[in-house]
Parts: sequence; C-alpha cells; structure tokens
Amino acid sequence: MVRANTVARAHESVSLSLADRERVVAELGRDPTRTEAALFENLWSEHCAYRSSRPLLAAFDSEGDRVVVGPGDDAAVIAVGGTANESDTYLTFGVESHNHPSYVDPYDGAATGVGGIVRDTMSMGAYPVALADVLYFGPFADDHPRYLLDGVVDGISDYGNAIGVPTVAGSVAFHPDYEGNPLVNVACVGLTSEDRYVTAEAQTAGNALVLVGNATGRDGLGGAAFASEDLDEDAKTEDRPAVQVGDPYAEKRLIEANEALLDEDLVVSARDLGAAGLGGASCELVAKGGLGARIDLDEVHLREEGMNATEILLSESQERMCYEARPEDIERVMAVADRFDLGVSVIGEVTEGDYICRLDGETVVTARRPTILTGPSRPGRHPTYRRRQTSRMPSRQSSPTLRRRARRGSTGSTTTRSACERSSDRARTRRFSLSTRRTRTWRCRPGRCRRGPPTRRTRAPARWHLRWRWTSQPLVRHRSQQWTA
Repeated sequence: MVRANTVARAHESVSLSLADRERVVAELGRDPTRTEAALFENLWSEHCAYRSSRPLLAAFDSEGDRVVVGPGDDAAVIAVGGTANESDTYLTFGVESHNHPSYVDPYDGAATGVGGIVRDTMSMGAYPVALADVLYFGPFADDHPRYLLDGVVDGISDYGNAIGVPTVAGSVAFHPDYEGNPLVNVACVGLTSEDRYVTAEAQTAGNALVLVGNATGRDGLGGAAFASEDLDEDAKTEDRPAVQVGDPYAEKRLIEANEALLDEDLVVSARDLGAAGLGGASCELVAKGGLGARIDLDEVHLREEGMNATEILLSESQERMCYEARPEDIERVMAVADRFDLGVSVIGEVTEGDYICRLDGETVVTARRPTILTGPSRPGRHPTYRRRQTSRMPSRQSSPTLRRRARRGSTGSTTTRSACERSSDRARTRRFSLSTRRTRTWRCRPGRCRRGPPTRRTRAPARWHLRWRWTSQPLVRHRSQQWTA
C-alpha cells in the first residue's frame, strides 16, 4: 500500500502544471504521492527532458562511421584513428550548462558545472583529460556582470585545478541580453577504449545498484526544476538552497576510484547523480534498459539526519555515482570505495517489474512503467517551432472546405494530401506548434494583406506568415535537408 498520509494533490505542494498532473494521474491510475509528484516535476523539466528543445536538437546530424554512442547518453563517444569498427581508441565529448546556479552563486554554480560534466565523462568509462568553457555575460562596463565573471572564472579554475583536469579552450562574450541570465557552458573531453567504455543503460535484472561517493545532504534540492524556470529578482536569496556545493577533492578520489572499478571490470553500467539526484539517476538507468528497480532509501548514506523520501531522492549533493554491479562483485566494489575513502551503499537492485522506492518499510514511489519518469512522450505546455518551405502557388486541395470534406471522406479529389494538411486535421491533440513557412495555401486574411486573394492567373506573393496550428507529428529531417513534419 502506498503510504496514505503522503497522498496529496501535486499542485498543492509542487509546481507541476495542471496538464502534466492530469497525465501523471492517467499514467498511474491514481493521485501521485508528494514524492512522485516532485520526481515528475524535476524529471519532466526542460533541464532533464528537453521538452521544447528536443525537436530542434533532433535536426542535427548525429550519425557517422566514427560515432560509437550518439545522443541520449551522458556523453557522446567517437572513434579516433578509424571507424567505430576499426579503432579501439575512443574520445568522449559532453557539454553542460549551469546558467541559473551561476547567477545565484557564481563560484559554486560554475564549479559544480565542471564537476557534473566530469562525472558524465566518467559514467561512459572515460578518464577526463581536458575542459573547455563558453561564457556569456552582460555589458562589461556594468558592475554585476563583472562580479559574475570573476566568480565563474574562479569557480571553473579552482575546481579544474583541484581535480587535475586542465581548461584548454574557451571563449567569453558580453552583451546586454545576458545581463539578467548569464550562460555558463562547460565541456569535457575524455579518453577511453573499446574494452572499457560503458553506458548508462541497465543490463540485467538481479544486478545490484551501488551508490558511491559523498554522503547525501539537503543541498541542491529541486535543482533541475529551478534550472528550468525564469529567474526572479530575489533569486539570489530564495533559490540559494537549489545550488549545489562542490567538493573537488572528493571528486578527484571518485575519478581514481572509477578508474579502479573499470580496471577490475566491476562496472556493468553507470550514471552520475546530477539533476534530480538519486531519483533521476536510478530512473534513467533502468528505464533505458527497459527494466525496473527496487530502491531502499534507508540504505542511502546520509550527511544529515531526519531527511524524508523526497529530500533523499531529489538531493543533488555532488560527487556521487550510481553503479550497476553483479552480485558477486559487491564486496570488491565496496573495497575499492573504502580504499579511496568514499562512502558506499548498496541501495537496491535491478528488476524486471516496477520502479519502487521504500522508506521505513513503506512504499513512497511506485511506477508501473519506469519510462514515464524519464520524460513525457510529448510536450505538455511548451511549444515546438517548425519551419517548412514549399511552393508559392495556391493549392485547391488545401482549402478549409475540401479539408472538412476529406475528413468526412466525401471529397472527389485524387490529389494526395500533404503531411501538413493531414496533421492540421488532428485538432484533438493538445500540442501547439508555431509554423513559420512559405506555404502553398493563400494565408492572407482581412487586415493582414492589402493585395487581396489571388485569381487563377495571379501568382501568390512570397510571404512569410506566422500561424498557430495543432499537430501531433514529430519533427524529422527531410531528405532535402528541409524541416518537415
């Protein structure tokens, strides 16, 4: 039984949107617990799920002979010196933004950004060898952008020097548009080989989940949701608890412990604890493998007493890794952690069923399909932007009357309807798309165009119009390199 006193409507304690909450209830078949609602809020945030930017990112080319691991993992893996089938030397590339935390606390925000991208590299079985950063601030003549610049640069350099990874490249720019929200992007390059690299995908039911690294505290609570929201004027005081506090010396020990675990072939899969903390790492790890998990939150080594289930799952305390290990290797994993003076806990196991978290003998999270915790199947409230370029000539088939007849099956036209016309018929979905395109259909409306509608002998003028339309089609790349639905 799910603990009764934790069952509450999500919008009473969590900023989960009404549309998202309705989908959560539909997926679970009941109201979510407070811990479940908090997990959904963080894992469905823009920072974790890329709800509005995923269609745009999908337009980039990500396949090739040298690509070993593409988008969707903690870092990309590229073969060096030949194709993926020929070379056994791999480089990993990852980039992470820490914009909001760096605005609230420039030093710790930027430093923990370095630590996060380094652990992303480690979770691919790679050793971090180089860092790079791309920074954007407000006008240099103003005091506040210079204050942010000094703190961010010190945070990046101090953390990188402490863990022994040099910053070899970067850039900085100043513009008034970044005055209220600086951009702090940190990249890391790692080195691995064919027999050492791993992925963040659980492999086998029955394997143990082992948490290695610093103890879990209350710092960084709700950091993923905070990073996806707009900054307020009082963000520096109200949102300070959402900024993590890093320990670069613990990170250095974790890097060496990770290498030792890989040397002894003790890692089946790995995931670093970053955004959404233990809940995000364990959910994503098992969901990618199509598996479930049983997590015992009582076994997590804590830094503070009296932490509840939501705090344990969503804490973003730094310098922590979650490993999948074979049951017979658990003692050796714990021995390696002890050798490098790191905390270690066996927190659960991979299963073939649900994703379940328990605390004090009571269930606080139950998900029948772990994939529902790793991001919505379609955006709930974020618009996606699509661009399409077609002929300028007006189309008889695309008139509203013929489209209505086509839906009823009464049109006599044999013309094949375009994907745009088919998608515009799906008006019962709740996904907006802003279409900016040069279109076949005459789009001018009264008051928008002075030329009036074209005649049969008149060619429609080339105009760009913005028009909201309903669609449920995913964004794909057309063979002619145009964006299309």
